[in-house]
Amino acid sequence: MKAIKSDEINKLIVRVPNWIGDAVLAIPALCSIRAHFKTAEIVFLGPESINQLLKGNGLADSFIPVPDKKEGFLGQWRLIQKLKKEVFDLAILFQNAFEAAWIVYLASVPYRFGYDREGRGLLLTHPVRIPAKHLHQMTYYLHLVSEFENICLSRRPPFLNTNEEEKNAAWKILRGEGMNPGDFMIGIHAGAAYGSAKRWETERFAELADCLIREGNVKVIFFGSSEECKVNDEIVSMMSETPVNLSGKTTLRELVALISQCSIFISNDSGPMHIASALNVPLISIFGPTDPKVTSPAGVQNTIIQKETECSPCLLRECPIDHRCMTSIPVSEVMELFHRERALLQKPLIPALFLDRDGTINEDRNYISSEKDFRLYNEAEEALLLLNQCDIPIFIVTNQSGIARGFFTEEFLLKLHQKLEEMLGRSHVKISGLYYCPHHPDEGCLCRKPGTGLIRQILRHNRIDLRKSYFVGDQTSDIELAARIGAKAVLVLTGKGNESLKIFKNSAGAPPVAHVAQNLLEAAQWIRADIRHEEMDTISERTF
Repeated sequence: MKAIKSDEINKLIVRVPNWIGDAVLAIPALCSIRAHFKTAEIVFLGPESINQLLKGNGLADSFIPVPDKKEGFLGQWRLIQKLKKEVFDLAILFQNAFEAAWIVYLASVPYRFGYDREGRGLLLTHPVRIPAKHLHQMTYYLHLVSEFENICLSRRPPFLNTNEEEKNAAWKILRGEGMNPGDFMIGIHAGAAYGSAKRWETERFAELADCLIREGNVKVIFFGSSEECKVNDEIVSMMSETPVNLSGKTTLRELVALISQCSIFISNDSGPMHIASALNVPLISIFGPTDPKVTSPAGVQNTIIQKETECSPCLLRECPIDHRCMTSIPVSEVMELFHRERALLQKPLIPALFLDRDGTINEDRNYISSEKDFRLYNEAEEALLLLNQCDIPIFIVTNQSGIARGFFTEEFLLKLHQKLEEMLGRSHVKISGLYYCPHHPDEGCLCRKPGTGLIRQILRHNRIDLRKSYFVGDQTSDIELAARIGAKAVLVLTGKGNESLKIFKNSAGAPPVAHVAQNLLEAAQWIRADIRHEEMDTISERTF
């Protein structure tokens, strides 16, 4: 199979996903394509709604809508003829359907790239094997484009842009509903296009909205497509209080702009949930029959509610029994999470320091199973005291798959961490929290670095400005996680640091490293100097 050289591609077409949530989760992979094929003209092919959603991100030069199903074979034939006239060199298929490969095959696109599934392998010039393990949808798309030779994968989480015109239009709508800037607005999406099984009960959404409005100084807005008007109308009819119901009254671009103005967003597992996440709006997500390991929002300001039941995740559109995965989620729990999010929003944003453990603070001895094998680096306490002087919280974030592998128990790890806190306490070092992932790498959990799950746990109780924060570690997963959350990465050459540095030097797509330090003390000195530099810049901006 001939390798596809980026400089040989003048024009390419990308068949984007059909669903809003999938399209949002494909954005990092689409960014990777845009950066890799720098000089090529890129055209997105997809439903008009998805094309509209992605237009603001600058990832495509033009857009072609797929024909409506009502147009049938004639619509497909017209599309094929249009693609032939456009003369594409390459087609990249994010949609998995047989039809997607069939269309670009008949359109005579010479290179056809996509997953080998749905019986379409023979129609692809570059079929990609489906990953052996179940991946998060965002990673699934990144894995697809990683097959391009020398491509640099984007580490930026999904994002959506809105311009001033769209924001002004959104506020025109909001003012028409009696709202003003400064109002605490709660967006709610009670629908789910996939099926009723993904929807929390209408009675509970009605009770929740009433409780929120009675909090005082809170405006509740229901969002939804025209197909979801019936659900939202039913909810509003059950309520004692009066919310704003914009269901079916907005375009998709207006929906994006309106959600961007919300203080908090509450949603089922749905497309608008992913839109809110991509806009960095604090999000409470209600999951039932679907699997957060696969479809959770990819941002970090997200809290997921899901109850363990023997039948979930079942992935069914309609529940054949009693919908227990959703009925077991009480309104009181959602309200509790709302209060926590609201309290956090009232706190000022502060920077923080995230620290790896093994190979950064203490010697990396693979899987430590005895307390006597746990040894701090000589400079660790001095470094941490120096970092305490920076007056920012310090959180230790560590992968501990030795629990899942059977090398030690979780009880032992907790004792070890208690010992670590006692050792540091004797030197008056303050640690704000210690978070660990106990899972095996093959479990596909959300918390194992470079996954963002542990950072999400920290953000549930702390209002942190990630862009002004730091992540110090010795492994590639530490630096990768820093890139994902937008923090400054500091690589220490203790532990596996030198091996990681070699990997980065040999990789064109390595994540950015703000500083390389010999050890934690040198890292602390650099961080302290960088914080002071940032403070001086802030003072200068205020002065002039």
